[in-house]
Amino acid sequence: MGVALWRQMPAEEIAPASTPTARFRHCITVFGEQRAPWRDKVAHAIEDAIALELASWDESQQQHFLAVPVAIRTEKIDAAG
Repeated sequence: MGVALWRQMPAEEIAPASTPTARFRHCITVFGEQRAPWRDKVAHAIEDAIALELASWDESQQQHFLAVPVAIRTEKIDAAG
């Protein structure tokens, strides 16, 4: 079974500076099915995965990782919300 390592991306990688009003929301999915509520920050979505026991701790890398069927879905929120 493979793993997808998660690293905290700088804000400019998530929302490029060219779109200062762009907002994004994030949620945890398993096999494409949403398992947690939408969050404003990736870190909060990761906290959901940890709470749901969908993330494991890698001692050597000092970070959490998500198993392959677990993913973070990210959607851009338009100005209307």
